[in-house]
Amino acid sequence: MVSEKGTVAGAGVLVVAVMLALTGCGGGSPFGTRDGTGSTGGTPGVGPMSVETTLLQPFDDNPNQAPRWMDIADYLYGSVFKSGFAYPSDTVVLGYTTQESPLRFSVKAPYRSLKPNFCYQMKIEGPPNPWANDPTGSDFVNYQLGSKGRWWCDTCNLPLTDQDVASGAHLGHRVKGYLYFDFVVTDANGSVEQTSAAINSYHVTWKTSQRGPTAQDGSVRTYTVVANRDGWAYDRKHRVVKVGLYGEGEPGRPLPGQMALAAGTYVGVEFRLTEESFHSARPDGGNWRTVMAAPVPTFTISTAPTLVRDVAITELSAPGPPARTGKAKTVRVTVANQGQAVETTDVTLTDDRAATIGPQQVSVTVEPGRSAVAAFTWTPGEPGEHMLVAEAAPVPEETDTGDNTASAAVGVR
Repeated sequence: MVSEKGTVAGAGVLVVAVMLALTGCGGGSPFGTRDGTGSTGGTPGVGPMSVETTLLQPFDDNPNQAPRWMDIADYLYGSVFKSGFAYPSDTVVLGYTTQESPLRFSVKAPYRSLKPNFCYQMKIEGPPNPWANDPTGSDFVNYQLGSKGRWWCDTCNLPLTDQDVASGAHLGHRVKGYLYFDFVVTDANGSVEQTSAAINSYHVTWKTSQRGPTAQDGSVRTYTVVANRDGWAYDRKHRVVKVGLYGEGEPGRPLPGQMALAAGTYVGVEFRLTEESFHSARPDGGNWRTVMAAPVPTFTISTAPTLVRDVAITELSAPGPPARTGKAKTVRVTVANQGQAVETTDVTLTDDRAATIGPQQVSVTVEPGRSAVAAFTWTPGEPGEHMLVAEAAPVPEETDTGDNTASAAVGVR
């Protein structure tokens, strides 16, 4: 099982639960679940969403792009799974907005549709038409995606730089722009349901154990991987581990949370789901193979985007030895800015039983795509199970407040 939640570290922990209120658009919309940026539903200042859905189809990628047969913890899948797994053509649903800024895309995969405990890149790619350096048609679409993301030449089967494209050396070649804007991680059953706004420009996904995030990168999401012998994907029980993942900001592009596509009509875009390989050098580590795709025929961005305002509590931790009655202990509350503006929010911590907490409120300022920690001194007054609740005050125009609260039951001796 993979779970993304706030965690309480250290001994004496009984239960951890991040309280996520999933707010949807009603009518069975695929946009009623928490996304990779913490957002749900519509964007502030934008009217009702126009949403389309389609089925993602298996994609036959270049044979040089090897598949990955390990999960995010680098646990190998069993031989039976490796020989028998195939991406389905009738179960993985893609949802996408057609008249909204920023655009939103959802992936909904039911039981055992995708690889378990697995990371996939979410990308959109322009049409593979010959490049004419014309500011209209397919060149407009590819230029918007490439200048905000990356470039690829199908004719040469090579990546291109902005300078390569500007030089005109590739006129007549099938030059495409593409944008990697978020990632999804499945659970132990190979299922996932996530909606993401296209407000990031990422290069690849990293594990925190490989490379620490910088100010140019996205915020870290922590997943707990439970991989037991299940008769499907794993042939033995593995140790439970936590894995931190984040998107590396594409060099020379807007910071995470600040990417916006220009106004216009986009025709011939394709959504792609690509296996994240984490630069693995192991035989089963993979090589960023695209495995599912679907056309997104037309969408329109008619106005300048409204800034997304969104903060979220991503971790509630009490590191160190077990909590004891009358002994002060530091509680750390991590607040992530999952929007597009610098935010200041007041964080509070409460206990449902006798305890002293100081200070009662901590103000933190967080830049887009980054996190900040509010520290509290917590002294429990009696033994037993205490329920700690942390809350970040909503920022102006914030619509997704379900992830502003986290709670944890902690045992006190």
